[in-house]
Amino acid sequence: MRIMQLCPRLQPHNTLKLKDGPVCIRRAVLGLKGPRCVAGGRVSAATVIAAAFVVCRVCLSTGPARAGDDGAHFLLFSGADLWRDGRFMHGGLLWSPGGIDGEGFTLEAMVSGGTYRYASSALNNALVIGADEEAQVLPGWRFKRDRLELKVFAGLDIKNDITSPYDPSNRLHGTSVGIRGAVNLWFEPPPPPWSPPTPG
Repeated sequence: MRIMQLCPRLQPHNTLKLKDGPVCIRRAVLGLKGPRCVAGGRVSAATVIAAAFVVCRVCLSTGPARAGDDGAHFLLFSGADLWRDGRFMHGGLLWSPGGIDGEGFTLEAMVSGGTYRYASSALNNALVIGADEEAQVLPGWRFKRDRLELKVFAGLDIKNDITSPYDPSNRLHGTSVGIRGAVNLWFEPPPPPWSPPTPG
């Protein structure tokens, strides 16, 4: 369910001042309720969760892995894309019951979110702020052959897009549910013959 309405009380820190006045959006998406401004001081729930993955990734880092310590069952990952007209973050985890370095079943879960801005020709070149949030749950399988690793995933993808003000020329509006597939290939080349031996 998606709810959009003007905020009854607008504060300078959580509103966006556009050509036609300040605009704020309240929404309830994917069970997350409460006021959220598209492009003010607040960010989308998906962005907050992705940022939490960044923090957890740093907090859980305990230094270099010890030799032979390959019993981990999950791996946290995160990233960000920043440019002049937008900012996005993503975070997630990989979980393998048989260990993340072994062959077998692997589950990938990821959330992402962010905002972007552009001038819309359909609105007389008015500034439009877009917000995007997405969640993916992708079960898959990891194949390993020596230094080659292949991961194949397929699963649920939920995405929500809004713009402020509403831009009829932008096709990214509302909540959509679909199926996403992904293939990841990783190859680790052997060390060069002149490299120093690894300390045992």
